[in-house]
Amino acid sequence: MRALIWAAVSTRAQADEDKHYSLQAQEADARALCQKEGWQIVDVLRVPGHSRDYKTLEKLAADARAQGIDAFDKLMQHFEARDFDVFICRDANRFGRSPSLIHQIVEYIIDDCGARIYSFNDGWVDSANADIFAM
Repeated sequence: MRALIWAAVSTRAQADEDKHYSLQAQEADARALCQKEGWQIVDVLRVPGHSRDYKTLEKLAADARAQGIDAFDKLMQHFEARDFDVFICRDANRFGRSPSLIHQIVEYIIDDCGARIYSFNDGWVDSANADIFAM
């Protein structure tokens, strides 16, 4: 399985290593899961302090890009390439805050890419439970 790791925090202060859900902690947990399962890591996408309270991925990506954060642009490139089988994240709030944004990203991952989500808080997400996860 090809894994795409997502690590994100809302503020630069939260990115510090001493925080419970720091970028480093999120990435370390995901890397450990990949090693345990024998999954190949395709990419690690990091958002080191940016709000994800947007309605669309395109607007979020543009605003993040203006602040030097390329994770959302890279995410859209991976959607186009369909080069991953599992998207690993802490929870849905790591990639979106608004229901419309979360739903859009979940649809891209599951419907368009044919991949599944592994959320450390929620477990496996696929077409059977994607709507519940996105809420």
